Amino acid sequence: MTSIIKKSKFGWLIGIGIFVLLFVGLLLFIEFRPDCRSNEQYVADYREGFLANWGIDLPENMRKIYGKGFKDFIGDRFRYAVFEVNDGEFFSNGFSSEKNEELENYIAQELPEKGGTLRINRKYFPDFDKEYIWRTEVKGFVTEEGIVSARKWELSMIYFPETSELVIYQYLMSSR
Repeated sequence: MTSIIKKSKFGWLIGIGIFVLLFVGLLLFIEFRPDCRSNEQYVADYREGFLANWGIDLPENMRKIYGKGFKDFIGDRFRYAVFEVNDGEFFSNGFSSEKNEELENYIAQELPEKGGTLRINRKYFPDFDKEYIWRTEVKGFVTEEGIVSARKWELSMIYFPETSELVIYQYLMSSR
């Protein structure tokens, strides 16, 4: 009689263990599933989100070359994308043609650090030996009471005319 009770308790433990493993596996799949959207859908979604988050209307004729994103358990998000863009008019507003060593150092530090989490292929890192134009934005948030929250978003856009590549790096820090 006691062996039947022990076997049934052991069976319950195995059943609960299998359920927990399946549940955790499903959560991990949902969090890290591959992006199966077509290039057109990816660009459309990216443009829509970019306009909502930054108020910047990206060119319609973009083609995705590379894109990665990561959201950690705290809620911070990192997004890195490289697009081919053939719209010179877009780059006439807000972009600077002066070399920016601070931006170069920031990207050189952030991409390997955060890029390790994103696993960005080094082939798609910006080549600052080439001529480029750039634009950066930082967005802090103020509550209705006028208090600045801990939430902060950073954006770096770097365009290389020689290759028609637009590199976009976004760090979206959640409020804590």
